[in-house]
Amino acid sequence: MNDNHRNRRDHLEDNVEKLLSRSQPELAMPGETKEHILTALTGDGAPDSSQPSWRTRAPWWVTAAAAAVLMALIVLWPGGTRPALAWADVAEHFEQVHSMVAWVTSEETSPSGAVKVTHYRALQKDPGLSRTEIISGPGPFPPPRGTVAPGRVESTLIMRSAREESTIVRLSHRDKSAHHTTLSYAGSALEGREVMPRGLVAGTWNRLRGLAADRARIIGEREIEGVPVVGFEARADELPGGDEAPVDGVVRVWASAETAVPIEIELEFGDETQGRYRTVFGNLEWNAPLADGLFEPPDLEGWTIVEEWVHEVGFSRSALAEGVTLRVGPESGPPIMTEADVEAVPSGREVRRSGEEPRRTITLVATPGGESRLKAFTAAHIGERVVFDVNDGEIRFGIRIGGTIGREMRVDITPLGKTLEEFAEDYLTTRR
Repeated sequence: MNDNHRNRRDHLEDNVEKLLSRSQPELAMPGETKEHILTALTGDGAPDSSQPSWRTRAPWWVTAAAAAVLMALIVLWPGGTRPALAWADVAEHFEQVHSMVAWVTSEETSPSGAVKVTHYRALQKDPGLSRTEIISGPGPFPPPRGTVAPGRVESTLIMRSAREESTIVRLSHRDKSAHHTTLSYAGSALEGREVMPRGLVAGTWNRLRGLAADRARIIGEREIEGVPVVGFEARADELPGGDEAPVDGVVRVWASAETAVPIEIELEFGDETQGRYRTVFGNLEWNAPLADGLFEPPDLEGWTIVEEWVHEVGFSRSALAEGVTLRVGPESGPPIMTEADVEAVPSGREVRRSGEEPRRTITLVATPGGESRLKAFTAAHIGERVVFDVNDGEIRFGIRIGGTIGREMRVDITPLGKTLEEFAEDYLTTRR
């Protein structure tokens, strides 16, 4: 075969392979059938020395006709072709968003089978602005024309988040009460906060953006509000940073087959009690022009207002100092957990409400062994008391067990009369 023939053959084979590669392996024509067609078109079969080669006796128009037949066979074969939309096209969209509006349905199914449904509208705008409106009462959801009657908004949550300080306002419209919380950060809690170049919106969907293409499985095609969409699914623990995600959680993204813009996003997972949770973000609007005034509380004249300040401190010294003792367990009997079972003391929190003295707590992180014993004990003694004792009564308090206590727990250090920074200086040391 001369070089010219070889080049034409290679070109044809390359194009045929591109056509064949579009078919879904589990649905499209059998590989053997495709191989026969490829062989016939490219002349790769063993030559018959008694006959002239297919290439020398087939004019160009026969080759073109055969290629057209091949394309028709691939497209029309039961199973069809793979959707042209790729996950990379969808992921690229998440790099470009700076605001979002979504109508959200959240379903919580208890182990007994009881289902609780919550509807809300979520608005987010970078940097750091978020508004959530809980929708109740009669009427369709989402409401027609995207408007909500004031009487249907049960409560509103407004968040304004920055690096050093954030505010959260919870509005209960039924009884005209407002809870205003200011959060500030210090130590490693401040160092670990993102400076917000992306902010809430891009940050919320950043893990989806980083999902590897081979982890986003195509699950089908359908229509949403008349828009043809392609569905992608990934396990929650396959997302970047998915170590904290529930193993049985899944994320589904339905994107426009034409534009790759996400139209609907589903989150579904279970918990240790066999409860199930499913949240659907629908009627998505990306990069909508949202006015900053949407993220300000309304005039609250005549409302009952509670002011609260929360100060978070991350400790650079994150282990109990030598000589500090801890006992966690029932009023009498051997402890379930001691200072030897404390893996880290990463942070503390100070909470103060207007007219009240501040309350200070620290977070303890248990070792795997301590966590296992504490979970087993608290699960078996719901409704009973468990006592925390630091330094043989220097700090001692009991709590009623309302549920399983696991790896992290909060210890009230208010009786010490020390600030969080003073506590870290006197009771903590640098981890070795």
